[in-house]
Amino acid sequence: MYKQKLILCVMLIGVSISNISCLEQNLKQEDNINEKEIVPVETQLSTTKTIYNERVFNGKVFPKEQSVVIPKIQGEVNSIKVEIGDEVNKGDVLFTVNGINPNMNQTASLGANLIIQGVKAPIDGIVSNINITKGQILLPSEPPMLIVNLNDIYVQIGVTGDIINKLEKNQEARVIIDSVSEDAVEGKIVKISPVSDLRTQLYSVTAEIKNKDKLIKPGMFAQVIIKTDVMENVIVVPSDTVFYRDNVAYVYVVNDGTALEREVETGLDTGEMINVTKGLNKGEPVVTKGHNFIDDGTKVEVVGGDE
Repeated sequence: MYKQKLILCVMLIGVSISNISCLEQNLKQEDNINEKEIVPVETQLSTTKTIYNERVFNGKVFPKEQSVVIPKIQGEVNSIKVEIGDEVNKGDVLFTVNGINPNMNQTASLGANLIIQGVKAPIDGIVSNINITKGQILLPSEPPMLIVNLNDIYVQIGVTGDIINKLEKNQEARVIIDSVSEDAVEGKIVKISPVSDLRTQLYSVTAEIKNKDKLIKPGMFAQVIIKTDVMENVIVVPSDTVFYRDNVAYVYVVNDGTALEREVETGLDTGEMINVTKGLNKGEPVVTKGHNFIDDGTKVEVVGGDE
């Protein structure tokens, strides 16, 4: 009888130990399941920012000021004082002409009417073209010289109808001329044509830039970068944090370790940042990485980004 009771006690103890072991295993499995249910994510706080689109247009460089040199008298070129590329100031003598004085009495002798007159530069600039040689008789149909001012130049571009009304006079523009430098030159819009070109159907826009070192030359090709659709101090989040279902926009926000699906309305999307016009407040943590692995109500752990 005693042996039977002893055996029974041993068996009960063994069953208890087995049950405890199973219970511990079950608890560990539940812990592992719970750990697996917590999804690591990264977040970024929604913030206010000025965003815009940047448009790039191809254009060509022109001088802001150029002047054809026109002598006051006709006659023979007596001397040429400059060469192509020379810098001149307004009033400098460019060439001289041996001709007839237009102020003398026509009844006077021919010899009395002959004078040598210096033809002067009408503007400050650089001699860009010379169409005369010494001893040549000036022809009214051929301008003898061309002076170009390279201190201020402009780039002309053509824009489409959906862009023209987004541009304003004196608006900033950045100009890149690859043949001179990869760096952009600051400029501004000075002219906007209200009528499109009959041939291209594009509207002409002129951006003026400084040419301090005179490295930029007329005829060079340029890229003009202009900001459009500027929105100041609006709530924004990274564009790829917004997802769509049935044409409705959503984001995931994190609240007390839980991802919550939030319906939002959006505005301008630059491809990098998107304006949230409704449904989100400034400073809310929005899931930026890991949102493809969560649903509404998923437990999450923020492992990166803004807390």
